[in-house]
Amino acid sequence: KILIPGLTFFCILNTSERAVVLGVVIGLLVYLILINDKKGEIIRSAIFTIIPFAISLFFHKYFLKRINNTISGGRGEKNARFKLWKVALALWKKNILFGVGKFPPYTHKPIGGAVQHLTHAHNIYLQMLVTNGLIGLLAYLNLLFSFLLIAIRNLKNKTASVILISIIISFLVEGIFEFFWGDSEVRYLIIYFFGFLVSVLVESDKLVVE
Repeated sequence: KILIPGLTFFCILNTSERAVVLGVVIGLLVYLILINDKKGEIIRSAIFTIIPFAISLFFHKYFLKRINNTISGGRGEKNARFKLWKVALALWKKNILFGVGKFPPYTHKPIGGAVQHLTHAHNIYLQMLVTNGLIGLLAYLNLLFSFLLIAIRNLKNKTASVILISIIISFLVEGIFEFFWGDSEVRYLIIYFFGFLVSVLVESDKLVVE
């Protein structure tokens, strides 16, 4: 119960993807708040998060650098995401309901760094608005909140509900800084895993849908 989560969290940390780490941490906090066996889970969670985090900070200096550069570009300039978000909002206003279909390549040159060619808004909500408009964003949110509503209605029945809620909130947070839905392997895995957790509730014969 500790080794596999610990190794998984260690791997997540060493991707140096700050949005992913933030989403996982927020999701874990939600899980600890909702789970029944709080004392036992808090102890296990502390072990499989603190140890990998300490090891990563000690051996992986780039991970620490990425944390320090979360707000600024590391050279006295704002993160490129803020610029992308302004571009995304401007594009969305051209076709509010259906979007413009594609986010155009954006060239960013950090001070003292290499030229970056960015192809999405680094924000799933803004990216959806740009590519699919308000209708597309509402469809995506409806998908997530449909699963979230099922989990909330079955919160007293199964641990699977707590896990599902934690994962959805984790992705909602990560989506503020990343466009993970653009990766087909991530998209399919999310849908599959959500369906798997709902099937666990169905098999328990305690599924509440209304």
